[in-house]
Amino acid sequence: MCIAGAVGFWFKLHPASKPALSKFPTLWSQLLGVTTFTLTFFLNVSYALWRKCYLVSRRLQGRLNDVSLLLAGHAAREPKSAPSVQTGTEGMGGSVIGTSGYTQAARQTLLLASRYIRLFNLLTYASFCRSHRPLLTPLGMRRMVDRGIITELEREALTSAGVPATQRHNNVLLWIVRVFGDGVEGGVIRGGPGLEQNFLQRVHEIRAQYGSIGDELSGRMPLAYAHLVQVLVDIVLWLYPAMAFGSGMGAGLGVLGCGLLTLFYSGLLGLAKQFLDPYDNENYGAGDDPLVVDTLIAESNAGSVRWLRGFEVQPWDSQRLVDGGLDSLIRPEQGWSVAELEEMELEEERKRVMEAKKLEKSKAKEVDEKVSSGMGKEGRREGGEEEEEDDDKRLSEQLSDEVVGMLETDDLSDLPVALDAFKKEAQEALSKAEAELKETEAILNAGPLAESLEDFDQQFDEEAGEEEEQVDKEEVEVGTYQPKVGGEDPVVFVASSDPMGVPVPEKDRDDIQQVVKVGGKKEGGNKGKKDKGGDMFSEVMSEATKSVVLANVEKETIERIENMVVNSGLVEKEDDEEEGGGGEEGGEK
Repeated sequence: MCIAGAVGFWFKLHPASKPALSKFPTLWSQLLGVTTFTLTFFLNVSYALWRKCYLVSRRLQGRLNDVSLLLAGHAAREPKSAPSVQTGTEGMGGSVIGTSGYTQAARQTLLLASRYIRLFNLLTYASFCRSHRPLLTPLGMRRMVDRGIITELEREALTSAGVPATQRHNNVLLWIVRVFGDGVEGGVIRGGPGLEQNFLQRVHEIRAQYGSIGDELSGRMPLAYAHLVQVLVDIVLWLYPAMAFGSGMGAGLGVLGCGLLTLFYSGLLGLAKQFLDPYDNENYGAGDDPLVVDTLIAESNAGSVRWLRGFEVQPWDSQRLVDGGLDSLIRPEQGWSVAELEEMELEEERKRVMEAKKLEKSKAKEVDEKVSSGMGKEGRREGGEEEEEDDDKRLSEQLSDEVVGMLETDDLSDLPVALDAFKKEAQEALSKAEAELKETEAILNAGPLAESLEDFDQQFDEEAGEEEEQVDKEEVEVGTYQPKVGGEDPVVFVASSDPMGVPVPEKDRDDIQQVVKVGGKKEGGNKGKKDKGGDMFSEVMSEATKSVVLANVEKETIERIENMVVNSGLVEKEDDEEEGGGGEEGGEK
């Protein structure tokens, strides 16, 4: 633009030279047409190269995932007696089903193969990507040993091999093949000839994919063609001021037009050059490679252990499958309807009541025998039905029953232990509910096929901290969390409890939570339309939030019961016992 201004000033001082250039705009327009066509074709060819390298990199990543999948799916497994998985309910044909997991040898083999896959991928990109080339140097190899990527023995094997440094990834690929072969021979990888053929086919595709990357980079574009495009663009831009001012264009418009033309034509040429260097080997992008090799490596690293971890637990025992003992895992093709589910739940409830009555009778008979023989004590609760119902009661109600029972029997020796146990259980339930709420929020807000939820966890912690401060300022009795779901209004719950500090009775359990607002829709153009996805989001978040509120109420109720017991003088807290002398004296007090 400065040169265009100087040319315009020269024409202003020598106006007689303008007639000599009266035909020059015709020549320049013809040259502009040739330059435009050549530049756009050059850009298309460059983008095609970038796209081909991107697709090859993705195919390479996919074939590495295929290898990990085959190894994890055919690794040797053994039955696991613990833990067992409870599937379904008794009314639905549920039973305890054993699981299976990797054998120790199979797990070690999978971990070794996954590390070799990560090492192969890293050395592959280092062989044709200048930004990662220092890893192949002696110092880089020693540094990888220090960082735990390879062992010293593996470093010596790679460096002492009679191959160039940029071909070491071929050796690692052979290591992967040999690990598979040894695993099959030793029974660690179980499969037939079909598995071996499929595995080797994937290995051949891997070799073809990374080999094609080098071929594409070697034959990307003849230098003469790139040189011709550069000359055409430079000539058109340099001659534009002479054409503009020679045709009588104003000074301001001529300088502005020169800037715009330079911006677009030089920009297109620069973009084409950057596409021609997809891995930034010529540093044209100043370190900003369009393909972002670090991301490709990180994604492949995550895929190397994804299949291993995903099949850590097999929810059935292979021997049961052979013996035909998987009846409890068979479910209807379309699932159970709501009516069928309610009927099965009623049937299950009837069975539970019958078993409770049988247990009550057996317990009553046992009590009668103890009383008749002088064993047992008046006033002690021996009702089987009540003990059976404890499983369905809330923690605070169970604790209340325990305290009442101890007061009736005048035996308070186990009361401090019971208080501590119920407090710990309530805190664990609250922590579990909060963790589930956090996980639910992270899953609902994660992007498609997200590799990790760690980034959202950090954002969640920051938002939860801010909302906790806001709740403290508003002096809400029970801490609440206001999740943001898909642009909808937040889900808010407020817990209510007896102000006197008495545990909430069972009949008032429905009043524990009061839904102030659940997934309220915004007024706007979509009014009247039912957002099914948004409703499901709100329902899931409502249930997760409700669990947190209920667990919080239970925890506070148990703490109030403890304070009531301590204030009554029946027991003392641990700190008071230590100050009172501790030991047997504190226990007697």
